[in-house]
Amino acid sequence: SEIPNTFVFVMSSSFLIERYYNIHGVTWLLFDSLFAPFGEAYGLAVDLPLAMAASSFYIFLSLGLVLIIDLVSAWLDPRIRMFQKDRVIS
Repeated sequence: SEIPNTFVFVMSSSFLIERYYNIHGVTWLLFDSLFAPFGEAYGLAVDLPLAMAASSFYIFLSLGLVLIIDLVSAWLDPRIRMFQKDRVIS
């Protein structure tokens, strides 16, 4: 299914959208927790607890939505059965 791949692409491109439109969101928070401004450029300055919290947010959001997509797919398509190895879709 292409839905999980599309979701990951949209989540990763949200960083560019937040930077371009100057919207302060979770990806902005993640970037600020990893990098600090040094004059005209950015340098590596990790705030580990904040970086872990922002990364965990995206990980749990991604895993939760992939789980929901899998459950809805199994509910909509009767050929998909969970935990049954004898009924493999060919």
